[in-house]
Amino acid sequence: MKQIRIVVGLVLILVLMYSAYINNVIPKQYTSEVRSVVRAFIHGLYIFQKGENEYIAEVVKTELSKPLIVNKVDEVIETSLLPLRKTFFHLDSFPKGAGSLVIVDEELLVMDRLGGIYHYVDNNLKKLSFSVPNRLDEFIINYELSGYKGGGRKVGTSTLRSHSIVYYKKQRRLFVSHTKFIKKNITRFVVSSIGIDEDDDSFQPKGTWRTDFESENIYSNANAIFGGGGLLIHNDSLFVSVGYSGGGEIENGKLISPTQDDKSKFGKIFKINLNNGVVQQYSKGHRNSQSLAVTNNNQILGIEHGPQGGDEINLIQLGKNYGWPIATYGTRYGTYDYFLSEHIAKNNLNIINPIFSFVPSIAPSSILQINNFNDRWNSDLLIGALKAQSIYRLKFNDGRVIFSEPIWIGHRVRDIVILNHKVILLTDDSFLIFLEVDKDILRINKKGKDLYNNEPKLSKCLVCHHFGNTVPSSMAPSLAKVYNRRIGSDTFEKYSEALKNKKGVWTKENLISFISNPSDFVSGTTMPDMGVSKEEAREIIESLLRQ
Repeated sequence: MKQIRIVVGLVLILVLMYSAYINNVIPKQYTSEVRSVVRAFIHGLYIFQKGENEYIAEVVKTELSKPLIVNKVDEVIETSLLPLRKTFFHLDSFPKGAGSLVIVDEELLVMDRLGGIYHYVDNNLKKLSFSVPNRLDEFIINYELSGYKGGGRKVGTSTLRSHSIVYYKKQRRLFVSHTKFIKKNITRFVVSSIGIDEDDDSFQPKGTWRTDFESENIYSNANAIFGGGGLLIHNDSLFVSVGYSGGGEIENGKLISPTQDDKSKFGKIFKINLNNGVVQQYSKGHRNSQSLAVTNNNQILGIEHGPQGGDEINLIQLGKNYGWPIATYGTRYGTYDYFLSEHIAKNNLNIINPIFSFVPSIAPSSILQINNFNDRWNSDLLIGALKAQSIYRLKFNDGRVIFSEPIWIGHRVRDIVILNHKVILLTDDSFLIFLEVDKDILRINKKGKDLYNNEPKLSKCLVCHHFGNTVPSSMAPSLAKVYNRRIGSDTFEKYSEALKNKKGVWTKENLISFISNPSDFVSGTTMPDMGVSKEEAREIIESLLRQ
């Protein structure tokens, strides 16, 4: 009787598992242990049904961007010193999220998140014959990925990811930072390199992949997050940033954290001599170090994500400690404080402060010094941002940042390079965005997209307002098509509650009333009184309506 009950129980479990597989649902009442067993069963059954090759292909397909149905419209971005013409190229069937750009012999190569490498030429993306040695197929087979039946399985955007790609011209060698599948629940952060045939314009590989750097094991499931992976070639050396976004623990008054432990490779920047392969720990105390750059005067800069706020630009120097997780200008997520500062005396650790910190966070992804673009920008720093969906131009002088100009892009910017006097951006939604100076507009030397060149009366309005698309950095709403537009309906995020709640649409008469006496038109508005008479306001509106 006992054996019969066991058999019946096993059959029932199998029926429930199969039901979960068929219906694409795991009941919420299952315990975590049972849910894990059910997921493993579904995973194995699905691979058995499809076959390994078809299963791998199906998973990879879920990662790819779909062809763009409507082309993005080119537009002009007005920055403080330059008008930029923005054009788009959509990377069809390109894995979404992350990736990297590199210039090789004046040609653009693009690496995707899953390790594919492509040549962008003549408005086409041509996949090369080799890819990053991350063991993607084994990873997919060995993990129960997120999602279930129906093509919902996905490779986590941070777990098995190719981070950065750089080119060492002297050795004609590509270096790639990536995570690599070792075995179930174990990955490692790796830098691999491969030669490029110098007599072949199609970028054929020369030899096989070589491992140049490898971290200790990362014990993780398929959804674990690893941050870091910046690469830089400088003076016959490869600089490698290895992230660690975890915090630390206090035990008997002492901090326990890999970033401060010289026996661990996490939270460090390493220097690899490319002539003899010698690896040297260069600095420590880094959190999520995304990108490295060298300036014209041979200073090395690094950017890294802080916790909630406190993203950093650091001047990287040999043997220095940059503080994580002891010192940060951010806070714990969802709080107003940062707990370690209360327990650790920072004075004795010789912690180096960042040269600039972004509060609130912008999620910086890439950094370079601008050269061969335009004299007005050359030697400035350019930073790409994920969360802020912008690029930032920073004036950098004598080791400090003088100012930061946000330039709204409207896409998560993953990487930046400059080629043929164009700034090229790679975005997380699979676009290449090309920015070049619009020389015609620059020659005219008028902002406002020529909408008020002959209307000087509008100049007072355009101190704050504009005629383009309203973006997060806009100081005021757009004036484009304002006539007959519902009051407070622009995408501007900083309207006063009074104006947002005002009924009606903008007419000639109420625009005149608003401009000449804002607070009288709507009490509580944040629109300042510019001292404009009703007659002057009428002339302004007449000029505006002619646009």
